[in-house]
Amino acid sequence: MTTPTRARPAPVLTPVDREDYIATARMTFDEWIDWDYEGGLTEWLDGEVRVYMSVFWSHAQITGFIWSLFNLYAEVTGAGAPSAGPYAVRTNARRGREPDVMFFTSERMDRAGQRFADGAPDVMVEVVSKDSVTRDNRDKFLEYEAAGVREYWVIDSRPGRHIARFYVLDEGRYLEVMPDELGIYRSTVLEGFWLDVAWLWEEQPRALAAWTEIAATLPAPRVTTR
Repeated sequence: MTTPTRARPAPVLTPVDREDYIATARMTFDEWIDWDYEGGLTEWLDGEVRVYMSVFWSHAQITGFIWSLFNLYAEVTGAGAPSAGPYAVRTNARRGREPDVMFFTSERMDRAGQRFADGAPDVMVEVVSKDSVTRDNRDKFLEYEAAGVREYWVIDSRPGRHIARFYVLDEGRYLEVMPDELGIYRSTVLEGFWLDVAWLWEEQPRALAAWTEIAATLPAPRVTTR
């Protein structure tokens, strides 16, 4: 006879009067992973879950656009796979994040488990929201740098901003890499992948049209002979 498993009680969220998150609860990393929360973005920091505000339309549009380009790139090149939040990443023993978009190259695909990624992907993308300015530009910058994320993109689409910053890991430290004179950023991790920064600021970014331009410049697939 088996003993029925007792369900864990739902965590009690405590509202907080802060600009960078709206509620919190104490739980372990495993409890956070098992928690079926449908209210928006959450992250796990030092045994505490933080609940953030829902994103704006422009944030969702840019996130979907970048994920679509990464997915098409992965499908055509076989170079790995992308994912997006709320898929969780454990960046270290005290931090669990839900990045907006990420890409695992083939060499790091073993880190991507069914429930969460145990270790950093190769590329992380965070789209800045009103409540995430410090979190994305300082906290996650330092955390992703220490975790070995090879490229970190910070996209700020707030009104009057329209700023995209790209950081590349060089001997354990992030160096900012600027787009070229045409406004194009070329990835140092994803071979042949590039992004026209102006695409990000379109009212409705067109992933298929952008991908057609990128695909036309990809290197020809390598042919192996026996």
